[in-house]
Amino acid sequence: MGGLVIDLSEMRKVTVDEATKQIHAQGGALWEDVDNAAASKGLATVGGTVNHTGVGGLTLGGGFGWLSGQYGTTVDNLVSARIVVANGDILTASVQENSDLFWAIRGAGHNFGVVVEFVLRGHDQPDEVYAGSIVFTPDKLTAVIESFNARMEKPDPKGGAMVVFAKPPDSPGPVVIVNLFYNGSQSDAEIYFKSVLDLESVANMMQSMPYRNVNGMLNAQAVPGGRRSLKAITFDQTVRPEYIQNLWDDFTSKLEEKPDLSESFLAIEFYDLAKTASIPVDATAFATRGQYRAGILGMKWSNADDDLANRAWARSIRDKCHEWIVSSPQYAPASGVIYEYGNYLERKITKPSLITENV
Repeated sequence: MGGLVIDLSEMRKVTVDEATKQIHAQGGALWEDVDNAAASKGLATVGGTVNHTGVGGLTLGGGFGWLSGQYGTTVDNLVSARIVVANGDILTASVQENSDLFWAIRGAGHNFGVVVEFVLRGHDQPDEVYAGSIVFTPDKLTAVIESFNARMEKPDPKGGAMVVFAKPPDSPGPVVIVNLFYNGSQSDAEIYFKSVLDLESVANMMQSMPYRNVNGMLNAQAVPGGRRSLKAITFDQTVRPEYIQNLWDDFTSKLEEKPDLSESFLAIEFYDLAKTASIPVDATAFATRGQYRAGILGMKWSNADDDLANRAWARSIRDKCHEWIVSSPQYAPASGVIYEYGNYLERKITKPSLITENV
């Protein structure tokens, strides 16, 4: 490198054009940088659910977040990008300029160059949102899943939820954590999520807060460090409770067998995907625009001797979810395609006729 020193802090600058409501984020920016800059102007855009995630990684893989119900994926809100391509040229990609490159970076963008600036569409976000976590004992798992299946039959794009299996530090074992988000008032949120809020919980941490705080709620589950493996798991639009109970049994048994995995988690996302699915599949390189429930298995451990075994177990859980999808008459389309969210992927394709992936 010839002694070249790069100050990465200079690549985290975010500015907001109030006239156009466009957010300009340098390539090294984190979502916290974007959320704070946008909030200072009464705006927000579709970002990730962990605010120390890089803007580039999430965006170029598609980008789901709490605002996806209203505004689609992150790439659906990408106005343009400046990209350093292989020959060293710096190009602007947008609908009007280098449109083929713009198509490609929206979903498969990690493969085409280094993005040094993202321009994102901002949306008015003047009020607080209602969000937080509710903790349930394991016996409530089926009721929780059934409540969301019923709720998502008539979804509100302002609402979103995650059902998470995790072991809090002060808990003797894993619990069911429900993370809720509603882009509106507490009263409206409590009406929308009444079925789950009415279930007996052991802790309720729901509150009104600025939108910029929401994307920090899950940070503790994704802190850097340790040995990790992430796997995309996918479910039908209507999640079968017996399958989730099966996963719960697998997950809790594994953590009991291997206490070193105690910081691992499994999450299932309940977003309204109508806005995302309304955009033609061939409009961008983000191909997974169907009605499904994305999920993620996040493994964390410290013992290097367990690397192969832990990863193999995680793959077995991922593959089990695929088998359920393939066998489900509710899902199985004529094409045999299985949707998988690209930003969660880490897999070897073993059945190309059954799997489509953003890689």
